[in-house]
Amino acid sequence: MRIKITAFVLQGLVTGFAGVMLASRMSLGDPKTSVGLELGVISACVPGGAATISGVLVGVLIMGSGQDAMSLLNVPTFYQYLIRGGLLLLSVRFDPYRRNRRRAMRG
Repeated sequence: MRIKITAFVLQGLVTGFAGVMLASRMSLGDPKTSVGLELGVISACVPGGAATISGVLVGVLIMGSGQDAMSLLNVPTFYQYLIRGGLLLLSVRFDPYRRNRRRAMRG
């Protein structure tokens, strides 16, 4: 439990620092600067498994490639959000099965 709290505190500090750096580079502090990026970040982390760095990288590569492909195919923005949200829901739905399979393989 202590490690989780420490991780959340460090994540908050790093996020705050990144926000200050972004505001200083843009020479302004607009609270709506990154509105809409939440779905992209969460949907990139969850499919690969947010517990490991390699899992997050795999998720980012999958979602980034999918996003680029949809942009190249001129898929409307509404459908891009719909597809990303659907993939996020599928990832969350099948995560318990993936975890159970890992536990069974370990022991």
